[in-house]
Amino acid sequence: MLLAFIALLIPMALALTALRRVSPAGNLSLQLSGSVLLGLVIGGWLVWLTFEVPYGLWIGLLTLVLLRLGLLRCRSRAQAASRASLLGLLLVLMVVLARSFPAALDLLWQPVHAWDAYNVWTLRAKVWFGLNDWVTFARQAEYLAASPGSVHYSAAAHYPLLPSLIQLFSATAAGEWTDNLSLLPWIFFLPALALALNGLLERAQLALTVRLAAVYVLISIPLLQAHVAHAGYADLLLCVAVLLAMSHWLQFANTRVRQDLYLALAFTALWPLIKLDGWLWMACLVAALALLYAPPKLLLVLWGLLIIGVLLLFQGTSVQMRLGPLGVLELSREAIQLPGMTRYTLGFRNSLGPLIDTLFWHASWNVWFWIAPLLSILALKHWLKTPGTRLLLVFLVFGALSFVGLFSFTSAAEFAETATASNRLLMPLVTVWIALLGLSFSTYAAARQ
Repeated sequence: MLLAFIALLIPMALALTALRRVSPAGNLSLQLSGSVLLGLVIGGWLVWLTFEVPYGLWIGLLTLVLLRLGLLRCRSRAQAASRASLLGLLLVLMVVLARSFPAALDLLWQPVHAWDAYNVWTLRAKVWFGLNDWVTFARQAEYLAASPGSVHYSAAAHYPLLPSLIQLFSATAAGEWTDNLSLLPWIFFLPALALALNGLLERAQLALTVRLAAVYVLISIPLLQAHVAHAGYADLLLCVAVLLAMSHWLQFANTRVRQDLYLALAFTALWPLIKLDGWLWMACLVAALALLYAPPKLLLVLWGLLIIGVLLLFQGTSVQMRLGPLGVLELSREAIQLPGMTRYTLGFRNSLGPLIDTLFWHASWNVWFWIAPLLSILALKHWLKTPGTRLLLVFLVFGALSFVGLFSFTSAAEFAETATASNRLLMPLVTVWIALLGLSFSTYAAARQ
């Protein structure tokens, strides 16, 4: 386990050094959170390059160490974190440890795999590790049509590779396959999410007590704790990427600092590499940016094209094309498929009852959906004051509309009826929602206006 832990820390250290140099503000919480995400991406990329090379992974890690030493020797513009900032960071980590210690022990001793984890991401990584070869996985139709032994079967072979590569990176560094070693990276996800929230609120100049309260609300959500103990799901990592990206979009909207824009674009680009849902949230972000910042004439044209497209679909016109590695685009009265997403048939299905049960009566969300809507009504006037909070609010609204549309008018309703996907799809939105409610305590936004 020590070798795997060291291997995980090396790319994170390189990412932290790089972020310290390029971040527009010396916010150590955001930089540490970003270093976890980028470090795991670097680790996945490294094992992909060196997997079949003897000692290749450790040679690559040594290269990363040398790169980090080179960055440290260069003149750095990184700002030293203040004592108050370091104290806040330490308290956040202590709160996470105290609240998540039982879940972390489950992960280290005997992780429990859920369906997606064991039959998709862990399956691929375990087969690659066991065979020491990049074997191909295919879904049922492609698997049955292929020659025997040429491909391996996976029920969701189209899922992104990054979560599998992260597990393969950890197991390869350890030199053996056990579930807790391959899933060791998951122990970083919840602390990274808490640090991302703390960093966002700290940049908005919130008091430490408010930041700690928001962090505690976030990590106390039972569903998030379950994603630590039931490691292997990619949703928690997607929450980290979404919150990091939206924090930099927020700051760029308020201050127009280019470094925030570059970091926002970089973290946003990672969304679809983690989960297919990332394409949906990326579409919501683009729609929010267009609504708030597109010139009025262009916005009018876009609305016109959208209305015309919907009318043509109702009249029977359909569009279907293959967009290379992005996948298939299909728009028709019968079905919809966006690039990188699953194909869903269209038609109204009354999944309202199961959704209400999932959000209000099950234990996954505590009492969040009982309290948060009322708090949001009270905070709405504050959110509308500044460009950054307006962007987060519109993104949240588009995400909620997409959620309702997906589970009410497509075949994805079956996942809502069985509560197998509706909860997980909401996790990034609830994360942004908690950040927005935290920002409602800030006077920074009004001061910047």
